[in-house]
Amino acid sequence: MIKSSFIKGFFAMLLLCMACADDSIEKVTPKQELYFEVNYSNNAWGNQFKGFLINNRGQVLQYDLPAQWNKANVGVGLTAEQVKENLEIATLVDEKVDSSLFERQVQAIALLGAPSFSKRVSGGADRGTVLYYAYKFDTEKGNYTPILLAEAGDWEKHRLDPEAQNLLVWLQEIEQKLYQ
Repeated sequence: MIKSSFIKGFFAMLLLCMACADDSIEKVTPKQELYFEVNYSNNAWGNQFKGFLINNRGQVLQYDLPAQWNKANVGVGLTAEQVKENLEIATLVDEKVDSSLFERQVQAIALLGAPSFSKRVSGGADRGTVLYYAYKFDTEKGNYTPILLAEAGDWEKHRLDPEAQNLLVWLQEIEQKLYQ
Protein backbone atom coordinates (compact mmCIF):
# COMPACT_ATOMS: atom_id res chain seq x y z
CA MET A 1 0.00 0.00 0.00
CA ILE A 2 2.80 2.39 0.85
CA LYS A 3 4.62 1.40 -2.32
CA SER A 4 1.56 2.07 -4.46
CA SER A 5 0.88 5.55 -3.04
CA PHE A 6 4.59 6.40 -3.27
CA ILE A 7 4.74 5.35 -6.91
CA LYS A 8 1.54 7.27 -7.76
CA GLY A 9 2.90 10.37 -6.02
CA PHE A 10 6.24 10.02 -7.77
CA PHE A 11 4.62 9.81 -11.20
CA ALA A 12 2.28 12.70 -10.44
CA MET A 13 5.25 14.84 -9.42
CA LEU A 14 7.20 13.74 -12.50
CA LEU A 15 4.32 14.71 -14.81
CA LEU A 16 3.96 18.05 -13.06
CA CYS A 17 7.68 18.77 -13.45
CA MET A 18 7.60 17.80 -17.11
CA ALA A 19 4.63 20.09 -17.74
CA CYS A 20 6.36 22.99 -15.97
CA ALA A 21 9.61 22.33 -17.79
CA ASP A 22 7.89 22.36 -21.18
CA ASP A 23 6.25 25.73 -20.45
CA SER A 24 9.47 27.33 -19.25
CA ILE A 25 11.49 25.98 -22.17
CA GLU A 26 9.00 27.43 -24.61
CA LYS A 27 9.20 30.85 -22.95
CA VAL A 28 12.97 30.94 -22.47
CA THR A 29 14.23 29.37 -25.69
CA PRO A 30 14.15 31.93 -28.49
CA LYS A 31 13.34 30.85 -32.00
CA GLN A 32 16.37 32.71 -33.33
CA GLU A 33 17.61 31.28 -36.61
CA LEU A 34 20.45 33.73 -37.36
CA TYR A 35 23.19 35.05 -35.08
CA PHE A 36 25.97 36.53 -37.22
CA GLU A 37 26.59 37.96 -40.67
CA VAL A 38 29.58 39.34 -42.53
CA ASN A 39 29.02 40.94 -45.90
CA TYR A 40 31.16 42.64 -48.51
CA SER A 41 29.92 45.01 -51.17
CA ASN A 42 31.81 47.01 -53.77
CA ASN A 43 30.47 48.83 -56.79
CA ALA A 44 33.71 50.51 -57.83
CA TRP A 45 34.70 47.88 -60.42
CA GLY A 46 31.41 46.18 -61.14
CA ASN A 47 28.83 44.85 -58.75
CA GLN A 48 30.10 42.70 -55.90
CA PHE A 49 28.02 41.50 -52.99
CA LYS A 50 28.93 38.42 -50.99
CA GLY A 51 29.22 37.21 -47.45
CA PHE A 52 28.34 34.57 -44.92
CA LEU A 53 25.82 33.88 -42.20
CA ILE A 54 26.08 31.76 -39.06
CA ASN A 55 22.82 30.11 -38.10
CA ASN A 56 21.52 28.74 -34.79
CA ARG A 57 23.38 25.45 -35.28
CA GLY A 58 26.75 27.13 -35.76
CA GLN A 59 26.64 26.31 -39.45
CA VAL A 60 28.23 28.71 -41.91
CA LEU A 61 26.29 29.60 -45.05
CA GLN A 62 27.69 31.71 -47.91
CA TYR A 63 26.13 33.88 -50.57
CA ASP A 64 27.57 35.54 -53.65
CA LEU A 65 25.55 38.01 -55.73
CA PRO A 66 22.15 36.56 -54.87
CA ALA A 67 19.34 37.65 -57.20
CA GLN A 68 17.37 38.82 -54.17
CA TRP A 69 18.70 39.60 -50.69
CA ASN A 70 17.23 41.22 -47.62
CA LYS A 71 19.98 43.57 -46.42
CA ALA A 72 20.39 44.40 -42.78
CA ASN A 73 20.76 48.03 -41.88
CA VAL A 74 21.32 49.35 -38.39
CA GLY A 75 18.07 50.93 -37.26
CA VAL A 76 16.07 48.84 -39.72
CA GLY A 77 15.84 45.23 -38.65
CA LEU A 78 14.85 42.16 -40.56
CA THR A 79 11.65 40.21 -40.10
CA ALA A 80 11.78 36.50 -39.34
CA GLU A 81 10.47 35.88 -42.86
CA GLN A 82 13.27 37.95 -44.43
CA VAL A 83 15.88 36.04 -42.42
CA LYS A 84 14.31 32.75 -43.48
CA GLU A 85 14.50 33.84 -47.14
CA ASN A 86 18.18 34.75 -46.78
CA LEU A 87 19.00 31.44 -45.08
CA GLU A 88 17.26 29.54 -47.88
CA ILE A 89 19.25 31.42 -50.55
CA ALA A 90 22.63 30.95 -48.87
CA THR A 91 24.67 27.79 -49.41
CA LEU A 92 25.89 25.62 -46.56
CA VAL A 93 29.69 25.26 -46.53
CA ASP A 94 31.99 22.79 -44.80
CA GLU A 95 33.15 25.33 -42.22
CA LYS A 96 31.33 24.73 -38.92
CA VAL A 97 31.84 26.46 -35.62
CA ASP A 98 32.75 24.39 -32.56
CA SER A 99 29.56 24.10 -30.49
CA SER A 100 31.05 25.27 -27.18
CA LEU A 101 32.77 28.22 -28.86
CA PHE A 102 29.57 29.08 -30.72
CA GLU A 103 27.59 29.04 -27.45
CA ARG A 104 30.08 31.46 -25.87
CA GLN A 105 29.89 33.78 -28.87
CA VAL A 106 26.09 33.76 -28.79
CA GLN A 107 26.16 34.60 -25.08
CA ALA A 108 28.54 37.49 -25.81
CA ILE A 109 25.84 39.16 -27.92
CA ALA A 110 23.75 39.71 -24.78
CA LEU A 111 26.76 41.34 -23.09
CA LEU A 112 27.19 44.03 -25.75
CA GLY A 113 26.76 47.43 -24.17
CA ALA A 114 25.54 50.68 -25.60
CA PRO A 115 27.24 51.27 -28.94
CA SER A 116 30.44 53.24 -28.65
CA PHE A 117 32.58 53.33 -31.79
CA SER A 118 36.09 54.30 -32.71
CA LYS A 119 36.43 57.38 -34.89
CA ARG A 120 35.40 56.60 -38.47
CA VAL A 121 38.45 56.97 -40.70
CA SER A 122 39.17 56.53 -44.38
CA GLY A 123 40.56 53.11 -45.20
CA GLY A 124 41.28 53.80 -48.86
CA ALA A 125 39.48 54.21 -52.14
CA ASP A 126 37.60 51.53 -54.08
CA ARG A 127 38.02 48.91 -51.36
CA GLY A 128 34.31 48.43 -50.88
CA THR A 129 32.68 47.87 -47.51
CA VAL A 130 32.77 44.90 -45.16
CA LEU A 131 30.12 44.94 -42.42
CA TYR A 132 30.28 42.67 -39.38
CA TYR A 133 26.97 42.05 -37.61
CA ALA A 134 25.60 40.17 -34.64
CA TYR A 135 21.83 39.80 -34.34
CA LYS A 136 19.41 40.08 -31.44
CA PHE A 137 15.98 38.54 -31.88
CA ASP A 138 12.79 39.99 -30.41
CA THR A 139 10.61 36.94 -29.74
CA GLU A 140 7.47 39.03 -29.25
CA LYS A 141 7.77 41.02 -32.48
CA GLY A 142 9.57 38.33 -34.49
CA ASN A 143 12.20 40.85 -35.65
CA TYR A 144 15.96 40.68 -35.86
CA THR A 145 17.98 43.72 -34.84
CA PRO A 146 21.41 43.94 -36.49
CA ILE A 147 24.19 45.09 -34.19
CA LEU A 148 27.06 46.57 -36.15
CA LEU A 149 30.35 45.32 -34.72
CA ALA A 150 32.60 46.94 -37.30
CA GLU A 151 32.88 48.46 -40.74
CA ALA A 152 36.00 48.00 -42.86
CA GLY A 153 37.07 48.98 -46.37
CA ASP A 154 36.60 52.48 -47.78
CA TRP A 155 35.67 53.64 -44.28
CA GLU A 156 36.62 51.95 -41.04
CA LYS A 157 35.25 51.95 -37.51
CA HIS A 158 34.65 49.39 -34.80
CA ARG A 159 32.83 49.07 -31.51
CA LEU A 160 34.99 49.68 -28.47
CA ASP A 161 33.49 47.21 -25.98
CA PRO A 162 35.62 44.09 -25.40
CA GLU A 163 32.81 41.65 -26.26
CA ALA A 164 32.34 43.29 -29.65
CA GLN A 165 36.07 43.25 -30.32
CA ASN A 166 36.28 39.54 -29.45
CA LEU A 167 33.33 38.77 -31.73
CA LEU A 168 34.96 40.80 -34.51
CA VAL A 169 38.25 38.90 -34.27
CA TRP A 170 36.36 35.58 -34.31
CA LEU A 171 34.31 36.58 -37.38
CA GLN A 172 37.45 37.78 -39.15
CA GLU A 173 39.09 34.39 -38.50
CA ILE A 174 36.15 32.64 -40.15
CA GLU A 175 36.26 35.17 -42.98
CA GLN A 176 39.95 34.40 -43.56
CA LYS A 177 39.26 30.65 -43.75
CA LEU A 178 36.45 31.15 -46.28
CA TYR A 179 38.07 33.68 -48.60
CA GLN A 180 41.74 32.72 -48.78
